[in-house]
Amino acid sequence: MHEQLRVTTHALRQTFRPDLFTYAFLQNQDRHVHLHVIPRYATPRVLAGETFSDAGYPDHYALDHAARVAPVEAVEEIVEKLSQAVREAQLRET
Repeated sequence: MHEQLRVTTHALRQTFRPDLFTYAFLQNQDRHVHLHVIPRYATPRVLAGETFSDAGYPDHYALDHAARVAPVEAVEEIVEKLSQAVREAQLRET
């Protein structure tokens, strides 16, 4: 899990250039743990032609902030950038 966390944070750093991360480890009723790695940023970021802002920075990430749906094309571009950064991080690990 530690290796995957390094790969994930590297990919998010390369793609979003966050100021910090919020990590949420959760274990509910099942016998597994899942993890959310949330990039946080003090100023808006432009990625794939879309401007993303972190309205709650630096407060809790889940406080009454409106959800946002990005256009499919922007999401596809972001997924490609993240995938590329993950591949690079995995190569660095080997």
